[in-house]
Amino acid sequence: MNTRMLPVRLTSEELRERGAELAGDVTKLRTKEEEAKEEAKARKKEIDKVKGRVIDLARVVSEKREDRPVEVIERFDVVGRLVLEIRTDTGEQIGSRPMTPAEFAEHGQRTLEFVPGGAGIELTTKAV
Repeated sequence: MNTRMLPVRLTSEELRERGAELAGDVTKLRTKEEEAKEEAKARKKEIDKVKGRVIDLARVVSEKREDRPVEVIERFDVVGRLVLEIRTDTGEQIGSRPMTPAEFAEHGQRTLEFVPGGAGIELTTKAV
């Protein structure tokens, strides 16, 4: 004897069972789709983080330099009424700003030492 898959009319009880299965599977499907979306978001976030690191490292390699913490001090140019920002590792001036009235009052009244090429620059410094 052979068997074949053929349509068979469902009883009321079988129809209720299949309806309950369908409702359960629809709920499972929605849950799995939401989980997949959340996993995709998490993977995208991880990928973006790695991409950012790659871009940063490529820039560092290309430019042959990177940003690092460097100690900076302030020197007070009383004649020019400026506060100069100086890198302690290279001695390079990286910025300046006008002295505040309080800074000028504090540093402008000190005796200045003569430094060739730096007349008027107070030699005392303050770490930033």
